Amino acid sequence: MAKGRCVGAPPLLMEADVTTMTSVRVRVPGKILLTGEYAVLDGAPAIVAAVDRFVEAEAAPAYEFQLRGMGLCWRASGPEVEGLSFARQALRVVQRYLDGRRRALPPLAFELRDELRAPDGQKLGLGGSACVCVAIVSTALAVAETLDAGLRTSSRAARRDRIFKLAALAHGRAQKKLGSGVDVAASTFGGLVSTRRFDMAPFVRAFEAPSAEAFAEAIDRSPAHAVEQLPAPGPLLLLFSGKSASTPTHIAAVRQAAELHPAAWQRFLRASADATQCLAQASRERDMAACLTAIERAANALSDFEPLTGIEITTPEHRSLMSLAQARGVRAKPSGAGGGDCAFAIGTQRQLEALERELTNSGGLCFQVGICRESD
Repeated sequence: MAKGRCVGAPPLLMEADVTTMTSVRVRVPGKILLTGEYAVLDGAPAIVAAVDRFVEAEAAPAYEFQLRGMGLCWRASGPEVEGLSFARQALRVVQRYLDGRRRALPPLAFELRDELRAPDGQKLGLGGSACVCVAIVSTALAVAETLDAGLRTSSRAARRDRIFKLAALAHGRAQKKLGSGVDVAASTFGGLVSTRRFDMAPFVRAFEAPSAEAFAEAIDRSPAHAVEQLPAPGPLLLLFSGKSASTPTHIAAVRQAAELHPAAWQRFLRASADATQCLAQASRERDMAACLTAIERAANALSDFEPLTGIEITTPEHRSLMSLAQARGVRAKPSGAGGGDCAFAIGTQRQLEALERELTNSGGLCFQVGICRESD
């Protein structure tokens, strides 16, 4: 399985030659969470975009399983490597699934490369760990399906859903907590996605049960995770704050604030859900003005609750972008958990280009990204 005909399209780009069977290559897009940050963990909807910055995984036959990336290497005959924990969990989950289908994955060497970092190597906050899980699961399944036609599903949608469930489970296990799964959804399904938290608890129990067959059955027979593909409103301009953020630390602080201030938390949940629903409707109607209003409402909801958390979610760099965006007639807010990483601005191409020049001239690290379309 090596370089050859294209058997996929963005967001999961695959190259394979089913006759030579030497390697498989998969490219998975990063993500920007537009609305629903934090609130999605309590059941509110979220909108997340798959962007054209990628993690690439390539797998080739080997004498034992290997994972390489970020200057690290794990081998099946050696100890665990902490920096490759997400890739390791993804491989472990997909192997158990295949065991449950009474199939064996041949030993493979996986090579990981990514475009989700700043020039100095810092993470931009584009969902790299989710990308890694999707990339490893996708690559391993592509190998297995090429070797055994009985593993192939009847539709691309069914295959995507299987990848999503396995990757979301792997991501949660690597984090040692059950997250929302929205970043995994963006990297798996592509496009601009409206979705809610994925309930992976049943799959956790099935994975930990003695029977691999029961786990595979739980993956294959459970209802598909609900995602809605929305028309993309246009390009996004990203501004890197200059520092990477710790999402688990921020989530813990927000959770504590929610317990201490339940009434304020409920107001935030309602405001976040309203903003997300408004953005979804504006996207369906291709109404840019309404999209900008929705983003502003989401930013206001976050800024109203932020003082209760005791942490900095909206950094000075983010505030600067939001102020400049407002002056240019566009809107901006932090992506996801904030506290660093990237903020994004949305508007017309001309407005974003003018804003990008202004930010670049002032020394900011900013760049436009496109939204990857849903696969055919």
